[in-house]
Amino acid sequence: MLSRLRVSARIVIPLRFARTKPAVDLYRDPHSNPDSTKSLSLADIKESYDRIKDGIIRTDCKRSDYFSRIAGCEVYYKKESKQRTGSFKERGARNALLCLSVEDREKGVVVGSHGNYARAMAYHGNMLKVPITCVLPRYVTLRAISRCKEFGANVIVKRTGSFKERGARNALLCLSVEDREKGVVVGSHGNYARAMAYHGNMLKVPITCVLPRYVTLRAISRCKEFGANVIVKGKNVAEARKYAFDLAQEKGSHFIDGHDHIDVIAGAGTIALEIFEQLKEVDTILVPVGGGALLAGITTAVKEISPNTRIVGIETKASQCFTKALEKGKPVLVKSRTSLASSLAFPRAGYNSFNIVKDKVDIVSVKEHYIALAQLRMLEQHKIAVEGGGAVGFAALLSDQVKAKPGAKVVTILSGGNVDCTVLGHSIEKGLLADDRLVLVDVFMPDQAGAVCELLDITAKTGANVKDISMDHIFHHFGVFTIKLTYIAETRGREHSLELQRILSQRYQDDLVFYMKETKRAV
Repeated sequence: MLSRLRVSARIVIPLRFARTKPAVDLYRDPHSNPDSTKSLSLADIKESYDRIKDGIIRTDCKRSDYFSRIAGCEVYYKKESKQRTGSFKERGARNALLCLSVEDREKGVVVGSHGNYARAMAYHGNMLKVPITCVLPRYVTLRAISRCKEFGANVIVKRTGSFKERGARNALLCLSVEDREKGVVVGSHGNYARAMAYHGNMLKVPITCVLPRYVTLRAISRCKEFGANVIVKGKNVAEARKYAFDLAQEKGSHFIDGHDHIDVIAGAGTIALEIFEQLKEVDTILVPVGGGALLAGITTAVKEISPNTRIVGIETKASQCFTKALEKGKPVLVKSRTSLASSLAFPRAGYNSFNIVKDKVDIVSVKEHYIALAQLRMLEQHKIAVEGGGAVGFAALLSDQVKAKPGAKVVTILSGGNVDCTVLGHSIEKGLLADDRLVLVDVFMPDQAGAVCELLDITAKTGANVKDISMDHIFHHFGVFTIKLTYIAETRGREHSLELQRILSQRYQDDLVFYMKETKRAV
């Protein structure tokens, strides 16, 4: 007998969620060396902030009435999505470019990325007059390519196989005049590439962005808009970064790792300075975690400014490189799956980043449907489109994985807003499913006139809206003259879905299979 209510993943949203092969270290970056990790201090971060502040946006830190209500504390979000290239990556990109010598700037910069970092480098490379080349993997979208090209970057696509602004700008500003002229190469999958392209353009540093092939066309175009040279290379970000590193060695340019270069980390840490200027006292900070640069920068600043403030790194269960690093006591290569939070998908925690934070933070991993639900809530409650990587802090609150006392101040970093429209559509559908506002129904009925109309009429009378419908006369085992009708319905929420299930089960009894996503969540 068919059960009347099943928890199932039958509703398939195309998220390209395939598991990847185990990653390998494809190159050895002297600036991210496990045998010689680098340290960072609050003084370094303050110096970086003085260096980059004229080229980045001091973003708002706003209170969320909705999340404050459901979490039972005071929840704020730092809107790094308001940076010019859409993420915090600009901070590190600009800082790294400004740290280049004049000679190194002339040589240009090559980056391997699949989105935010490439855009950040393209933008700031354009501003700083540093030639930028973005190498993108072959899965990136045309939009990702065009975004890099818009900023004047050279884009290379090889068919063979954000907060970011702060770090990008800081890294560029740390370059000597000689190093700036040589240019910079970066490997990224989005926000960091954009940040480097933008600030490279501002600082007149040539930028090359290497992006993996799965990034969107918009991500590529944004890097090009800022004058960066964009290369699409590799089936994942690890291959893109390896190509970027090799290209930098070949050209005599600088390779700036957007996830572990110490100047990028310092630039990202400037977010913490702004938070404490805006809120004075903070009990907990929720930080999205990919390679770890943002977490390391914020941890360094916070633990000197306010030692009792708790820092929680939030990663996706699809890519748990920091969780595995803490378990093993060192960064290790991990398997990962594609995710709504693609900007957090890295095969290994950064060596410098891990060394900085290993005894100072907690790590929480969130599931995909909570990320989608968080994106949906931000759209509906705050009218903000946030990328999956930027929504993980809210996802941790929705899943009740982070708790705080009543009245405590909790800040989550909205690290980026660079979300592709098609991906956002999938996120909304996945969020509706997690919110019990999408259900899938199978009904086995006789193949006779009026049977389908009766089912749809019953559904309509409950107030549910049919979104998709299909009929199968062949691939089932319930008789030659039986139809299997499958439809997806949109409801007002869990109670409405259960009402629909109850009414349909009264009519169709054992001939009904009703699918809902059972999600424990705050409402």
